[in-house]
Amino acid sequence: MADSTPDASTGIRDDAVVEAILRGRAAHLATHDPAAESAALAGLAQVLADAPEDTLQCLADAVRALCGADAVVVAVREGAGGPPQAIEAAAGASRDQGTGDGGDVLRWCVVSGALAGQPGGRWALDDCPCGIAIQTDGAVLFDHPATVFPSVRASGLAPGECLGVPWRVRGFPAGALVVVLAEGAGARFDADDLRLLRACAPFIAAAHQAGGGIERTVEERLRPVLESKEHLEREVEESRAAERLLREHKALIDATLSIGTVGVLYFDIDGTVRDVNAAFERMTGYTRAELQAMPNWRDMTPPEFREVSARALRDLVEHGVTLPYTKQMTRKDGSRWWGLFAPARIWGSGVESRCVLFVIDVTENKETEARLAESEERFRAMVEGFAQTVWETDAHGRVITGSPGWTAYTGQPEAQSLSVGWIDAVHPDDRAYALREWRAAVGTRRPLNAEFRVQMAAGGWRWTNARAAPLFNRDGSVRKWVGMHIDVDERRRTQAALAESERRYRMLFEAMDEGFLLATVRFDDEGRPVGLDYAEANPAAVRMANIAYVGPGVLRMRPEHEPCWLDACAQVVRTGVSSRSQCFSQPLSSWYDFFVYPVGGRQVPRVAILFHDITVRKRAEDALRESEGRFRALADASPALVYQFDTDGNVIYLNQRCVTDGQSPDSTVEQGDRGWKSITRPHDMDAYLRDVYEAIRTRGAFTQRIHTMVRDGSWHWFESHVSPWYSGEGEHRGYVGISLDITGAVQAEEALKEADRRKDEFLATLAHELRNPLAPISNAVQLMRRPDGRRQSDRVVEMVGRQVRQMVRLVDDLMEVSRITRGKIDLKLEHVPFAEIVHGAVETSQPMIERAGHQLAVALPDEPLVLEADRVRLTQVFSNLLNNAAKYTDTGGRIWVDVRRDDGYVVASVRDTGIGIPADELPRVFDMFAQAHRSAGRGQGGLGIGLTMVRSLVEMHHGTVEAHSAGPGQGSEFVVRLPLAPAAGTAADLPQLGQARPAAPFHGQRILVVDDNRDAADTLGLLLEADGAEVRVVYDGRSALAMADAFLPTSVLL
Repeated sequence: MADSTPDASTGIRDDAVVEAILRGRAAHLATHDPAAESAALAGLAQVLADAPEDTLQCLADAVRALCGADAVVVAVREGAGGPPQAIEAAAGASRDQGTGDGGDVLRWCVVSGALAGQPGGRWALDDCPCGIAIQTDGAVLFDHPATVFPSVRASGLAPGECLGVPWRVRGFPAGALVVVLAEGAGARFDADDLRLLRACAPFIAAAHQAGGGIERTVEERLRPVLESKEHLEREVEESRAAERLLREHKALIDATLSIGTVGVLYFDIDGTVRDVNAAFERMTGYTRAELQAMPNWRDMTPPEFREVSARALRDLVEHGVTLPYTKQMTRKDGSRWWGLFAPARIWGSGVESRCVLFVIDVTENKETEARLAESEERFRAMVEGFAQTVWETDAHGRVITGSPGWTAYTGQPEAQSLSVGWIDAVHPDDRAYALREWRAAVGTRRPLNAEFRVQMAAGGWRWTNARAAPLFNRDGSVRKWVGMHIDVDERRRTQAALAESERRYRMLFEAMDEGFLLATVRFDDEGRPVGLDYAEANPAAVRMANIAYVGPGVLRMRPEHEPCWLDACAQVVRTGVSSRSQCFSQPLSSWYDFFVYPVGGRQVPRVAILFHDITVRKRAEDALRESEGRFRALADASPALVYQFDTDGNVIYLNQRCVTDGQSPDSTVEQGDRGWKSITRPHDMDAYLRDVYEAIRTRGAFTQRIHTMVRDGSWHWFESHVSPWYSGEGEHRGYVGISLDITGAVQAEEALKEADRRKDEFLATLAHELRNPLAPISNAVQLMRRPDGRRQSDRVVEMVGRQVRQMVRLVDDLMEVSRITRGKIDLKLEHVPFAEIVHGAVETSQPMIERAGHQLAVALPDEPLVLEADRVRLTQVFSNLLNNAAKYTDTGGRIWVDVRRDDGYVVASVRDTGIGIPADELPRVFDMFAQAHRSAGRGQGGLGIGLTMVRSLVEMHHGTVEAHSAGPGQGSEFVVRLPLAPAAGTAADLPQLGQARPAAPFHGQRILVVDDNRDAADTLGLLLEADGAEVRVVYDGRSALAMADAFLPTSVLL
């Protein structure tokens, strides 16, 4: 046996042990049908009433079918070769002597199934499993009994397992009922089989006892009573025969009343109880007397089942028998129980019939059925909740009846789905697979689990999961297949999406530049992190973090590389909060930006690490910071204003120059474009903002000149160059600009324009001044050409000479100032008393002063003031100032010359009551060609170069000259400041540092004159020859070089 037992060779002979073993086994049949059992027992009761001689055989056949057994044996115990009638005596002997008497034998009185041809055999009790059941008076279970019992070996049957129970007469074992399973059937007996055998044992005892107490067969004595109304009436009329029959009937009644598990009730058709057995008393809770006292035993029927009882009563009255039926009965205590009722008429007819009722308590079965129904209902609800259709096929996998659920789901008519027509509703691409899987399941008798697409009633295709399992008969053959279809379309789509997501994830996992690690943090006993165990790493992580495989599926990082992120991973494990940070790995000389997040909950020390090498970025950032530092240093050191503003025109950066010379960067940045408006002249603002917003719109550059107020409140000119600013990714971020302070350039430009204007005026004046002498000269030439011109030649020559001298003076002045301003003259320095210079200048200018009727006042200090200076040039300075004072002062004006000492300087002031100088002209009064205060009414002309020459000569003496005027008509004052000579003594003691050389005579001088103006060259040559010089005249440079080599001049005039 499959069960482990103390003695496998002799089987299990303890009733309790057998029952415990069988209860622990799974049912070897698909199900035990209580209704089938109840119907079989009811049929036995009817056979017992109709044909008692067939009762045992029918019972054996029924047991074999219900248990799914291969053979059934009903054995009876016979004492010492006595006849069956001695069974009671044998039972008494067993009582007195105990079981197992060697004189007792067994006879197989009824067999069924594989042993159907071997009834009547006799065996010693110890040679047969039936005898062991009688001897132990309990259930027995044997594994391969042919190896133990000769009776089994002699039968030719090779059973794998047999189960037996005794049947009793008046409480003593009189025989046994044994069922046999053939070897190789693959099934074993279970607790339901034991229960069924125990339920059938009383029927065997009743049938056998009835047959043994009547000399004639039951059929001969009962059939006329039960089946023939005429024979029964004849027997009734014959009292003797009736008495005999009553005795026989009483014996039958006594036999049936002795059944312990089947309730027996003898009653009249009107419900009067004649007799009951103990089983019926137990079922109802009433005693026999109480039941006999009842008017009608049917009163124990609850109201809802009385119609069932009435229908059975009608059938019993009309036909003498009724089909078995179930109903509830009410016990004496008020509780209810379920019974299977099988009534039959014994004798009589109509309302005078005498009947017998066999009842089996099926309350447990009903409760089992109710639980099964509830289970089935739950199962159906569950199936209907997630299955779209449930179906059945025959044992060969062919659909016999259509499934409404399949039709509703797929739209395929039921008739088309029969046999294997359902395959037409499967997607064409899946049909071969679906049919192959179904045939394989049917062929191997294994459950089906396949997924394929089926058509939908509404159109389209959906994935379905087809599941089916076989249901087996007791003999192990397939009875049918039960299956269902579950719509898994959403799951399949989800799985496909997940698969695609996984594929993309894997592609990304393998191809992404970022490193990905799945790691477990290892802690020591004190909770300190000591390392990381890596479960997974993508190629980028292996490459960047120097991770190596040290075994199948085991990765390690060199320990010295881990500290930079070990603490961060441990912190994430402790807190369960993700973190992001950067670290530098000294061994790898690399920077990492890594994001750590928990995986698997707080109880699992696992983290995922997403990181990438930012070494290049860090270096770029360092370079950027260095570049920005250089930029800021350069910007702050730049004399220009450097600034940035965003795409909306709001200022976001100003360099230090903007702070020192312009506005505060904080205030201007915070004010945005309002800051620009506050420091820009209103008439420049519109044009400036127009260019700014146009540049913002077009992202272009622009250049603008703007007048801006600086920190001290003054207005400066700035030239702004603004270009668009883009990030490294090409994003337009705003504009960067640089503004150069061009105030000086603007002023220089304006001065240049003014100088150009004055130059134009000068040229016009020069042309006028030159043209004035030319007119009388031209007239004189014309006059001298006349015949009478010679008479006036002296006068004409004198006039021409005067005009020529005027022209020479103009040209000499022009050339003189040019040489002076360009520093092309050499000063002849000597110690000169300043008083002599003043007297010389007054002497030179005195005629002009007197002609204008001015009053001149000169104030000199008493102490001598000695200068180290060029006497002639300084005399020229002060005579020029006196001439200007005389020229630009109305007739009868006053002129003052005041001289004083100021530390190591002499300060001389020339002041007049003239026309004055406008304030805006004062800064340019010393410029070339400046004649701001000139008026057409002034008789004395001039080229406007006098004051320029004054300033140049004074500065060449390391002095300064200033012009002052209260405005037009308020006169003017020129103040000259010159340094005194060091260690100056008295004028008489001063040595003469420089003496003017006397002009050298031309006699004996070889002079080469070079000029492309032939007339000028020739006339100059004639004059020099007249003064005694030897002269050569040429008109170009080449000739001059040749003449110089040949002539060897002492002087060359160019």
